[in-house]
Amino acid sequence: MVIHFKKLSRQSRLHYIKAVAVLQYELYTEGISEVDVTISYKDGIIFIEAKYLTSVNLRTTSDPRRDQIIRYLDLAAYHYLNHPDGVKEFYFVLIIDSEKPPWILTRYRYNQTLIKGLTSPGLFKPSVDTGRLLSRGIGWLTWKQLRKILEMTKGQFITAAEKRFVEDLIIYLDYKIREGERIRNERKQLSFW
Repeated sequence: MVIHFKKLSRQSRLHYIKAVAVLQYELYTEGISEVDVTISYKDGIIFIEAKYLTSVNLRTTSDPRRDQIIRYLDLAAYHYLNHPDGVKEFYFVLIIDSEKPPWILTRYRYNQTLIKGLTSPGLFKPSVDTGRLLSRGIGWLTWKQLRKILEMTKGQFITAAEKRFVEDLIIYLDYKIREGERIRNERKQLSFW
């Protein structure tokens, strides 16, 4: 599915569940990574990872020292940033159902810490510029905040199909937010016993 945005160029693309190939120089072989949403535009790329009633994986299957976030940042560095024609902007957005900031993201807000976690793409380590670009583009929001953003920007979409899609998404998010609150309350009650 491709959605065009007024603010972005007509060449912007939105991909749901985009599989990204593993790095070729990894010490441990990992499977294909599936970024929930990838938005690409002329100068940049946005990875969106959505978590609903689950947490970020703190260990990958093949390497317990690597978490899900560094794996995605690693893929962004390798596939989009570490070559002369690389993108100039990168953003990683984590959508969660908690109002508390996810502590895992603070680990990668400092580019030196982030660079240490990246897989070396061969003979050379990732550049400090790559680390800086990745670290400054990390953010998060809640499902409620996403719903509010969609409500405020739904008039920005161009076609009737896009507008209808956003309206349906808002309705769906309303349902999932209510359902998530119900499930969390049930879990609290069960843990009480």
